[in-house]
Parts: sequence; C-alpha cells; structure tokens
Amino acid sequence: MIVVDQLRKSFPISYGIIPNIKYRGRIPRRDVLLGISFTVKTGELFGLLGPNGAGKTTLLKLLCTLTTPIPERSPSTASTRRRTRSP
Repeated sequence: MIVVDQLRKSFPISYGIIPNIKYRGRIPRRDVLLGISFTVKTGELFGLLGPNGAGKTTLLKLLCTLTTPIPERSPSTASTRRRTRSP
C-alpha cells in the first residue's frame, strides 16, 4: 500500500551566486506540488494524467526517492509512507 498525505515540493526560481546576493540568501521558490494526497491499495492499478508541466514526473521522482519533499515545518506538511506486506 502506498499512502501520500499533503505532499509538497518546490524549486528555486533562479540559480547561481547573483540571486543569492540579491535575495540575501533567501532565494525565492516556486511550489510545483502542493497538498498532493492519495492512497494506492495492494494490487490496485492507477495512472497519473495531466497536462505538460503538471508535476507528474516530479511526483514519481518523489515516490521513488530520487528527490526529497519539502522538510516538515508543521504537522500537516509533507509526509509520505510506504507499507509493505508482512511476511
């Protein structure tokens, strides 16, 4: 079973040293996934559909742990759990 609850991910809007100086170390970020929640039960098939730029690949990268979600700042932010069958 896969349970995703209130998943969030953001990326910096600009890169390099100049934005770091301009924004005094707080580079602005753009939310690309905000509040994603779903459950996939064992044996269930599901698909991700959406237009280009909707965050489908980012969501799959998060589920495969190729990238990390925004660290938790409050109890309602970003948690992903995977459950496996007991032996």
